[in-house]
Amino acid sequence: MTYGAGMDLTGKVALVTGAARGLGRAMAVALARAGCDLAVSDIAQSGDGATPYALSSRDDLAETVRAVEQLGRRAVGTPCDVTVAADVAKLMAFVEEQLGGLDVLIGNAGIVAARRWRRWTRRCGTASST
Repeated sequence: MTYGAGMDLTGKVALVTGAARGLGRAMAVALARAGCDLAVSDIAQSGDGATPYALSSRDDLAETVRAVEQLGRRAVGTPCDVTVAADVAKLMAFVEEQLGGLDVLIGNAGIVAARRWRRWTRRCGTASST
């Protein structure tokens, strides 16, 4: 199968971080449609106290694996906190062990921990009129 302007991804292995839901899941599914086998990861834990929303769960990550497998591609998933170097090293070893290497990396993991600007500037000791 060809994807895009002559880019053939058949048989390639892709890793998508932040793949348990949303854009990460959509990218994993698109890569599977283009012929990739997938490793997917996400933090997959309950809230961390910093985010104003619930983090992904292991069930969310498993659903992404199922969505890729339904397209006839191999898929493996594992939790990973990409802010912890040891977790990333384990993730890369897992991808190598399970899928034999890596051709494509999508670093999509990220959270939003927003605060109101006025409160943040007061806390940092700078003045703000907003």
